[in-house]
Amino acid sequence: MIKRLSHVTLYVEDSAAARRFYVDVLGFKPVIDKDLGGWRWVTVAPPDQPDLQIVLLTIDHHPNLDAAARATVRAALRAGLMPIATLRTGDCQATHDELVARGVKFLYPPKAQFFGLETTFRDPDGNLFSLVGPPHTA
Repeated sequence: MIKRLSHVTLYVEDSAAARRFYVDVLGFKPVIDKDLGGWRWVTVAPPDQPDLQIVLLTIDHHPNLDAAARATVRAALRAGLMPIATLRTGDCQATHDELVARGVKFLYPPKAQFFGLETTFRDPDGNLFSLVGPPHTA
């Protein structure tokens, strides 16, 4: 029986640069950074969810992508067409403001949605994230 989701994969151009963004800017925890002879297996995890590893997989090292598929993935990332991931926070506005101060560019300011306060940003490679928190009460 399936128990939990353990890994998700994000495509990146440079695993070292992606690791720096996720750890130094977003505050994720490094989990694995292993040189596999020509490429690195890099995973990070949200600080309060250490058993969910996010694999930062370089597009050029995906075993099933030929040159045309790599170009398609790159184009989809640049266009914001890759599936969106949602990150939960206790205070969307405060987290937004903190990340803006760290250089993250948001597509729009936090706004009230039926499910809480929400905003969206892209990582340096184009992966799209929704940042969601409870409704803002201030």
